[in-house]
Amino acid sequence: MKRILLFFVLSTLPLAGLATAFSASCPAAVTVAMSAPGPASAAEETAAETTAAETTAVEETAVEATAAEATAVEENTEPAAATVAAPFTVDERFELAGIAARLAGYYEYSRGTIPEYDAAINGYFSPHRFHKLINHLKNIRVSNSIGYDAIPSATRLLVIKDGGISLNPEADVKKLCENDPRWTEEAFARFVEYMDDFYRKTDFHRFFEENSALYRKGEELVNGFAEVDTSWFRSFYGRPLKSPELYISFVNGPSNYALTDSGTVPGFGILMGLWFDPNTVTLENISVQQRCGFTDVIIHELCHNFTNPITGKYMKELAGASDVIFFEDDVCASMSEIAYGDPSIMTHEWLNNLCEMMYFREKGLLYPEEYGLIGSYESDAYGYSAFVTAYKGFFWFNSTIELMDRFYGHRDKYPYFEDFMPEIVRFYKKFSKDIMSEREKYEALYPRITGFAVDSSAADTVKLRFTFSVPMNPRYFDSRIYPSGYGGSDVQPPTGTVAVGFEGDRTFTVSFAKGNFEKGRTYGGLVNGFGFRSMRQYAMMENYPFEFAYE
Repeated sequence: MKRILLFFVLSTLPLAGLATAFSASCPAAVTVAMSAPGPASAAEETAAETTAAETTAVEETAVEATAAEATAVEENTEPAAATVAAPFTVDERFELAGIAARLAGYYEYSRGTIPEYDAAINGYFSPHRFHKLINHLKNIRVSNSIGYDAIPSATRLLVIKDGGISLNPEADVKKLCENDPRWTEEAFARFVEYMDDFYRKTDFHRFFEENSALYRKGEELVNGFAEVDTSWFRSFYGRPLKSPELYISFVNGPSNYALTDSGTVPGFGILMGLWFDPNTVTLENISVQQRCGFTDVIIHELCHNFTNPITGKYMKELAGASDVIFFEDDVCASMSEIAYGDPSIMTHEWLNNLCEMMYFREKGLLYPEEYGLIGSYESDAYGYSAFVTAYKGFFWFNSTIELMDRFYGHRDKYPYFEDFMPEIVRFYKKFSKDIMSEREKYEALYPRITGFAVDSSAADTVKLRFTFSVPMNPRYFDSRIYPSGYGGSDVQPPTGTVAVGFEGDRTFTVSFAKGNFEKGRTYGGLVNGFGFRSMRQYAMMENYPFEFAYE
C-alpha cells in the first residue's frame, strides 16, 4: 500500500513527528496546529530514515507536562522522582574511534549534525587520511562487515594511559569475538596497535582539548534535561539499574548504541549520538520533540541491558515464529533497511521497544487518554515513537502494547516482565500463524476520512464536517483546504475560515463565512494527509479530495 512520505523524528528515534511545525508564536492556550505543510504529492512516496534516533526534530511550542508531574497509569499515586542515573560525559576513546571510522568513510559516522565539529575534524585530520588505522578500518569494513556498534563495542575494551592507547587489563578479547563474530582476535589486535599509533602521531589529545568547550556545552545541555526514573527498572524487571556509564558522542550524529554487560569488560552503559547542535539548541529553546526523542532513546538503550538476557532465555521458543515473520518479504526488506539483519535481532529489538514504551506508559505518557488521563504534546511525542516502531516494520507492535494490559492487570501473577514472557511467546506463535489478520488490524490504525457533509443551515456560516475512522488527536490538525488540481478552474477551495475544531473525537469541522460562497458554484479541494494524527499518533495514509455544489 502506498503512503505519503513521513519524515520521522526521533528514535529513532529513533524519536518522532511528521513534517509539521507548530507556530512558535502560537499562544499556550491554543491547541491547534495551523502551520502544517501542503498535501503530499505522489513523488513523495519514499520513506525517510526510519529509526527514531536517525531523524530530524520537529519544532513544537507547547505547554508540556513532565514525567515527574504525570500521574502513574496503574496506581493513583505520585511517581518516583525522576533522577539522572549518572552524568553524561564525552569520552576521548569514543571520539577517537568515531573520527577514525569517519575518515575511513563509514556512513554511520559521517552524519555529524554540528558544523563547528565537522569543520574541526576535517581541518585537523586531513593530513592523516591514509594512516594505517584508516586503511585497516576500510579493509575490515569489507572483509568483516565492521561498522555501527562494532566500533564502540571494541573501543570500550581500551584505555588511554601514558599518552597512548592500550588494552584494558580486565578486557576479554576472546569474549568480544564470541559475542560479535565480526571481530577476530587478529583484526582487533591490529585495531588496538593502529589506534595507539594514530593517537600518538595525530596528537589526538590536543584535538580533544581544543574542543573541550564544545564538549562541555553538549554535556551541560544533555544533563540539563535527560532525566531517568531509576527506580522503574527494579519495579519492571526485578533488578536495579546499577551505575551505568553514560556517554555522548559528537561524531556519532543520530546513531546510538547500548554498551551491554556482555562479559568483555566490567560495567555497562550507553553511547548517545548528539543529533542537535549545542551551539544553537539550549535548555530554553529545545523542542518537545528533541527532548522527548533523546529521552526515548536513553530509555531504549538502558532497557537493552535488561531485556536482552530475558529474550535470550526464550529465544528457542520464539525462534520458529521469528523466522516465519522475518522472512515475510516486506518485513525482511524493512529490517534490512534498519540494519536488523536476522530474525533474532528483530525479535530482540521488538521486545526491547515494547519495554521502552512501558516506561512511558507507567509515567502516563503513552496513550494517556486510554487510561483516563490528559494528553499533552509530550505524550504525543512518545505515542508517535510507538507509531514509528510499527511503521518501520514491526506492524504487530500495537497489539503487543495492548497485550501488556494483561500484565498490568495481573501483577500478582506477573510481578516482573520476565514472568510475562510465556504470554509473549504465546502471542508471537499465534501471530506467526495468522499474519494477515494482524496486517489488517495494523492498517485499520491509520485514520481515514469516512464521511463528508456540508451544513449551510446557519445564517452566516457554511460548516464542512469530516468524519474519521478512528479517534483523532485534537492537538494536531491542519484546517486549511488545498487546491486539488481536479475538476478544472471552476472548482476552488472555500475561503474565509471563521472556526475550526473537533465535534467529539472523530469529526473535524471547518466553518467558512457564508458571504464568500456563490450559489450554483462548485467548491472543493484536498484535506492535508500530513496534517492529522489519530489519538495513537498514526498519520493519514493519503490526502482526502472532496467537492460540493453550493446551492
